[in-house]
Amino acid sequence: MTKDNTTTPDDGSYDPKADTPTDRASFNYKLPYGKYKIYAVANVGEKYVDAFAPEKVSTEDDLKKVKFEWDATNIAANDQMFGFFTTEPLSQSKAGGFNAPVVTINQTGVTLRAWMRRLASKVTVAYNASGLYNGVWIYIKNVTVHDIAKECFLGQSNDPQSADAVLNRRTGQYNMPGVTYTPSSPNTRITYDVSPSTHIYDKTQTGLELYNGLVLPDGKPDILGSDHSASADALFFYENMKGIKEGYDYSKRPQREGKDQVGENVREPINGNDYQDRVPYGTYIEVEGYYVSINPENPGEGPIKYRFMLGKDVDFDYNVERNYHYKLTLGFLGWANQPDWHIDFDNTPPMLEVPPVYRVSYLYQQRSSLPVKVSENCTHLRVDIIENNWAPSDPNTFEFPTDPVTSTPTEYQFQWNRAAFDNYYRKIETVKDEDGETVTYNAEKPYLGFLALNLPVANSTAELPVTIPVKGQVGNITNYYSFKDGVSGQNALKDFYEESRGQGSQAYSEYNKADLAVGGDDMHPSDCPLNAYSVVKVDDNTDRGDKIVMVNMWTRAKSMIEGSGFSGNNPYEYFVRKATLKVTATFDMDGEPPITKTKYITVLQEPRIVNPKAVWRKSGSTAGPFHVRLMTTDNSNQKSNYTPLTSDGEWTASVEMGSNISLSVSNEAISEEREGVIYGKTGRNVEFNINFKGDGCAIVNVLYHNNNCTHKILVRQGYDAPQLLGGKYWSNFTLQSATAVAGQTNVYDAVETESPFYLGSLYRRGRITKGILEINNSRPYMGPLESPSNHQYYLSDGTMASWIGLGCENNNTDPAPMGTFRINGENWKVPELADFNQLKANCEFAYGVIYGEATETSEEFEIATGYSIERQDNTGYGVRGVIAYDAKNETAGQVLFSAGKDGFGRRKNAGDVGTSNNDPKRGMLIYSDVDFLLTGSAPNSDGGGNVFRPVPYNLKIAPGAVFWLNNRVADGFLGNVTPGPTMSWDVNYFNYDFNSFDNGGNLNYRDANVIKLIKQ
Repeated sequence: MTKDNTTTPDDGSYDPKADTPTDRASFNYKLPYGKYKIYAVANVGEKYVDAFAPEKVSTEDDLKKVKFEWDATNIAANDQMFGFFTTEPLSQSKAGGFNAPVVTINQTGVTLRAWMRRLASKVTVAYNASGLYNGVWIYIKNVTVHDIAKECFLGQSNDPQSADAVLNRRTGQYNMPGVTYTPSSPNTRITYDVSPSTHIYDKTQTGLELYNGLVLPDGKPDILGSDHSASADALFFYENMKGIKEGYDYSKRPQREGKDQVGENVREPINGNDYQDRVPYGTYIEVEGYYVSINPENPGEGPIKYRFMLGKDVDFDYNVERNYHYKLTLGFLGWANQPDWHIDFDNTPPMLEVPPVYRVSYLYQQRSSLPVKVSENCTHLRVDIIENNWAPSDPNTFEFPTDPVTSTPTEYQFQWNRAAFDNYYRKIETVKDEDGETVTYNAEKPYLGFLALNLPVANSTAELPVTIPVKGQVGNITNYYSFKDGVSGQNALKDFYEESRGQGSQAYSEYNKADLAVGGDDMHPSDCPLNAYSVVKVDDNTDRGDKIVMVNMWTRAKSMIEGSGFSGNNPYEYFVRKATLKVTATFDMDGEPPITKTKYITVLQEPRIVNPKAVWRKSGSTAGPFHVRLMTTDNSNQKSNYTPLTSDGEWTASVEMGSNISLSVSNEAISEEREGVIYGKTGRNVEFNINFKGDGCAIVNVLYHNNNCTHKILVRQGYDAPQLLGGKYWSNFTLQSATAVAGQTNVYDAVETESPFYLGSLYRRGRITKGILEINNSRPYMGPLESPSNHQYYLSDGTMASWIGLGCENNNTDPAPMGTFRINGENWKVPELADFNQLKANCEFAYGVIYGEATETSEEFEIATGYSIERQDNTGYGVRGVIAYDAKNETAGQVLFSAGKDGFGRRKNAGDVGTSNNDPKRGMLIYSDVDFLLTGSAPNSDGGGNVFRPVPYNLKIAPGAVFWLNNRVADGFLGNVTPGPTMSWDVNYFNYDFNSFDNGGNLNYRDANVIKLIKQ
């Protein structure tokens, strides 16, 4: 009979237990009275039956010296067992030893017991990444066991003494439970098949991804791999007893223990590489992986192997005893090439190491420092931008979106004119890298892309943004060219990007031997102070002079060529934008011919983050802390919900300006606070609390993806008072209604919206007392993208009228000024073009979701953007909009331009509406309407159309708002060739435009826009 044996000895050192209850067999056997030594042998198999013939095992020694050969083709066949019988109770009997005790049979019913021990043992391996530095990843490919004893004695200690006595090849590979794997040949290689798409950082690498912020689905941090249970996948091997050694030279530990010390072998090896700690033919484990470091203190990547000698401890015991379960945890320290096992990797000179993928901020004019690691004998270094796109790329494949717009797309789906891109902005080229891999890149018009390696020399101060708005001077040519200038405008931007205007190239950086000397910014100055850079020595406690050149990279200006949409800001919430760098280094080889090495880097501009962009509170608000969670989106639909952002590398959050807030940790498992700054780990969500201390404005600076990418959060408590920006006091509210004052021309008693988050009423020109109330936006036929036809709107004076019935002022060349608005005894007015231009010149701008009286960042689009005039309680809701803010003064003043809950601050005649008064699309709630330019390439339409301003035509339905100016200005719309008139101001949420706008002016076409007031 058989039953569970629940009293098996267990080492008890790990939970779950290493062994489950084992079966036991019971049988009766008749023996004459006497004294015996009784041995037990099991699982010998037919192959070895002859070895146990009586004449061959006539003595104990003969039995114990029976040898078994390791079966590499059938691991399960290596299950031979040996033991002996004893009269001791189960609770006192011990498994171990080779010599059977004498048992006495002197009565009937004597019970004998025998523990059986396998000749083989097993090992399971786990990985602890908690000691890695931020910005370091390891991809575990496989784990193998080496120097397995080829043969094993049945009943005596096994100790192979020659290379012929061990199997030095991989005999199996560990894999994580739940991971699919496929053997390439029986019992020799099992590879992880973990989809790269699930990885946080490198989506081209297979294997288990490890980093210091790793959190498993069960919430346990850092350790991945085996749970060391009895059923866990394991590697098996015969006993290999190499003894207990003494002395420093025999330590299994690396000879350099510090996180900042390279764990290379420093002892002289006996035969070749000293992987075995001067213990030849000992059984050891080898883990094969690939490491990537984007940490600027030590960048690099490449294949790597980790090795560890098995035994009963991690120091000097090299006895790999039979019938043991060895439970190893590989703990990584510091850099990926500095674990607590022996390592093998290549960083011999000449060395050029760069991050394979580098992420930069979605924001405009943000600096990143690209770490380029070179060996001491580098004499020349050059970095070139060979690809620089304005167009979107898929965040997983880095490819351009492939399909052109369909004829009937969903209104809120991402759309773009792929035909125009292919015809005018696409020229695919390929090159082979040093490993023979093909690098594919788009070489067309890099001067229209988002990336620059230097700022223009003309920016002789250390201030941003870079603007010199005087035509003809070296500076930002975008101040006097528009998309209407077509090729001439793009050529001017090309000259500005390259070095033909004498301001230095933005397309490449070059360093000679003197430029590569170790030193800080003061040692490597520039005509433009912001272009200074540093060179730092790699502190590896060696005499080598390896160093890291911190190469400057900049995202470009917010607006490049007015109205074109070309921008240093990424307008896409889902897509990245891609650039490719070519890095070339030349090395002096001490009398031999110089060697040149070249590597290519993919630079990704991260998708824009809009949630949260700002948190505003009423004065005296009692709402608690606001829980920030940076959000991204997992698809390109404009109305998709949000998902928490995971940081590739360390992240930090700090108060940049303002004394009315503080930051605190919201989840101690993922971050910590030091001196008011929140620090988060690699691979963790970016989340923390903003604590309010009173009225005022503040700016929170968030750095993520190894602190390379920037996101700013605007904070304000108390928004009733007007804000002084650009020399004028701006209201945070918009006009709700106005009543003409009797006996006074163009003077009105005005009422503003109750909340700055409301859109306010929309006004047609000359109809100040008859605003189209915001509540109409939720009525049938009048909502977003719906056709109002001749249905009547609710108006601010209590009446109703259709679009045609409402009408508008029909003086297109000299419309009347908007007038004076009286609010609480003060006079206000509609801003002039000059007022908006001053605001633009003196402020920075934040585009995104602004929360009011909320305490949580919402993942639901309808909550994050749905702050509504129709809702009694908007607690927890936000709205899309643009905040103009003062980034130079500690007051951090802010003004909100809301786009309302629907994202459309404009009513207009949509699409191809004709002159008929019965056209149903008149007065539609819609901001942009460009579907007629979404297909085909039309270089001569609409002043250049979709060729010369392609970015605005990436969305058929873009969010934004249009605000009236007080007067019409004849040459307000900038353009080097044909300046145009303007009477309104465009706030484009999608492509970041904040510019004057060219409106149609006759009776049937005049828009209904928002009115924001300034103090008169």
